[in-house]
Amino acid sequence: MLHSKNQTLTDMKYNITSKTRNFAVLGLIALAVGCTNLETNEVDSIIIETGDGVPMGNPEELLAALYNSDMGAFTDQANIYALFTHTTDEMIPPTRGTDWGDNGVWRQLHQHTWDPTHSYVLGTWNQLNERVFKCNQILGFNPTPEQAAQAKFLRAFFMWHVMDLFGKVPYHEFNEGVDVNPRVLTRAEAFDFIVKDLTEALPGLANTGPKAENPIATQAAANAMLARVYLNKAVYTAANPEGPYTFAKEDMDKVVQYADAVTAAGYALEEDYFTNFSVDATKEIILTSAAGTPENRYRMTLHYDQRPDGWNGFATLADFYAKFDAADERRGN
Repeated sequence: MLHSKNQTLTDMKYNITSKTRNFAVLGLIALAVGCTNLETNEVDSIIIETGDGVPMGNPEELLAALYNSDMGAFTDQANIYALFTHTTDEMIPPTRGTDWGDNGVWRQLHQHTWDPTHSYVLGTWNQLNERVFKCNQILGFNPTPEQAAQAKFLRAFFMWHVMDLFGKVPYHEFNEGVDVNPRVLTRAEAFDFIVKDLTEALPGLANTGPKAENPIATQAAANAMLARVYLNKAVYTAANPEGPYTFAKEDMDKVVQYADAVTAAGYALEEDYFTNFSVDATKEIILTSAAGTPENRYRMTLHYDQRPDGWNGFATLADFYAKFDAADERRGN
C-alpha cells in the first residue's frame, strides 16, 4: 500500500509538472502572437492611403460607376420604380392565376399597407443612400472642379429621391466610420441642401443642348432639377407633410426661371410624343443612361401572345387611363 501510495504521489507530481509545462508553452505562444505585427493580406480589395492615413479613391472611376452602373437602379421594375408608380394609380400588377402574387409585395404597395420591412422599401432606401455616400466620397477624394460639379449634381439627384419618398435624409461624411450615427436632415433641411448642391454645380457643368445621347449631367439637367424641386417646395418645407401647402409666388417665379433656362438650351416638347422612344436625338430627353436595361419597360406590359418574352404583368388603372383626353395620341398606343 505504501508503494502504491508513493506511486500515486509520483503520478500526481508528474501530471502537475506536465500541466505547468503546457501552460508555460501556451503562454509563450500567446506572448509571441501578441508581439507580432499582424498585417491583413488583402485578397479581394485594394486599399490606398495618403500620407495622413485617409483612405482615397479615384473620382473619375467612381463617377463612371455612378453613371454607367448605379443608374441601373432606376430601370429595375422593383424598388425605386415600384415606390414611385405602384403606390399611385399609374400602375398595378394584377395577380394573374399563379403569376404576380409575389407574396403580396405589389398588392401592399397598391393598397398602401406596406411597413418598414417591405423588401422594396428597404431596397430603395439602401440603393439611394448608398449612392449619396458615393458622391460624398468623390467630393472627399480631391476631385477636379468638373468632377465636383458632377458629384454635386448626382448627390442632389439621389438625395431628392430620398427626400421625396421618405421625408427625412440621413447624411454621412465620407470619412465617418460605421460607428458614427448619421446626421438626419429634415425634409426642409434636405431641400436647402439639394438646392445648394445644384446651384453650386451649375457653373461647372457643360452647357450643351439636345443630343442622341446625353450621358453626363449638363446645365440643362441641373436647371430641370431646380425647376422640379421649387415646383414642390411648398410640400417639402411644410410644417406638416399632409399640408396645408402655400405655393409662394417667388417660388413659382423660380420654376419659370429655371424652365426658361432649359428651353434656352434648345429643349422643347416634341410634336410627336413617340419620337422620345426613337434612337434619334430628341428635344425632350435631357439626361440619358446606358445603365441597366430598358427592356423592362416594354416587356412588363406585353402579353405572352404579343411577344414570347412578354411578362403579362403590369397594367394601369382604368380611372387613370380615362383621365387622358380621348384625342390624346398616347391612348391606344
